[in-house]
Amino acid sequence: MRRTAAAVAASVALATGAAASGDPTIDQWNDPVVVDTADCGITPFPLYQSFTPSRRLLAAAALRLRAQKDLPAGFSFALRVHRDSPAAEVVGTGVATTEALVPGQRALARAVFDPPLVLEPPGTYVLEGPTDSTFSVTWDVSRSNPYPGGVGFNCAAQPVPAFDFGFVTYVPPDAADPETVITSGPQNRATSSRTAEIAFTGSDDLSYARSLTFTCSLDSAPPAPCSSPVALAALQEGRHTFAVTATDETGRADPSNATRSWVVDATPPPPPRISGPRATRGPTATYTFASRGATSYRCAVDRAPLATCPRTIHAHLRLGIHTIRAAAIDAAGNVSATSALRVRRR
Repeated sequence: MRRTAAAVAASVALATGAAASGDPTIDQWNDPVVVDTADCGITPFPLYQSFTPSRRLLAAAALRLRAQKDLPAGFSFALRVHRDSPAAEVVGTGVATTEALVPGQRALARAVFDPPLVLEPPGTYVLEGPTDSTFSVTWDVSRSNPYPGGVGFNCAAQPVPAFDFGFVTYVPPDAADPETVITSGPQNRATSSRTAEIAFTGSDDLSYARSLTFTCSLDSAPPAPCSSPVALAALQEGRHTFAVTATDETGRADPSNATRSWVVDATPPPPPRISGPRATRGPTATYTFASRGATSYRCAVDRAPLATCPRTIHAHLRLGIHTIRAAAIDAAGNVSATSALRVRRR
């Protein structure tokens, strides 16, 4: 948007002063070409301007005002911030103060929010200008080329897209590193699957979660940009570690990335050895299964389907020939080939 030389100089001075003093920095500067002033500010009815913050914290806000009469330094009024619309809840109120105002000249009236307002969820917020008629000030307004992140509202709090009010919003310094969180995926266990899907998110003191960027790495490979979820395929057998790091809008990265480790094991255990009598005279015989790496077993007698069973069973046998069958299962869920032992009950 085109600015006048005076506006550019003012913005540079303001930004320079903020940086030199350690104050919050400018997030958005809306300086429309002024063709008119809105006079609702000198009536009991306020003016409103919506904006879409790019950061989740609001440290300060300012309106560009024009005085109708001399006002001493320290002139102040309440500056309110609404969620969504002028009729919605007030999320915070600050006292806006300005330097001495001279008729016909413009000045920024700035309110500081301490602690900074948390503008969650992301979306539209509304600045509410002064309402006291004794101030005799107006809010600069353009009736064309409206601010793309919001619209103006008239005295009756109805949106008028052609209105475009001058304002500045500020964010506090970036005070903390972002946090990275893995929300789903394999974790500290063995699996027979050669694929995996890992979802993640992040949070930050200043940046919205949706504005964070991420880099991912598998098994210490160089980090590369990524987004959630990440689908992994054709994984080799063995241990794998996935790492993801969030970075906020100021370039600060999470120093302790989030990780998930797991083991791909697609090799089934050997068929179990079946220990027990091959011939018995009694109605019950005891059989034990053993297989290297097995964590559980499935077994059956004769043609019954294999079902989960303990390592040792007591089989009830009728007279004749029987078959004890068993398969081993490892921690990854791999199932071995089935072993069989023929048994005669005399």
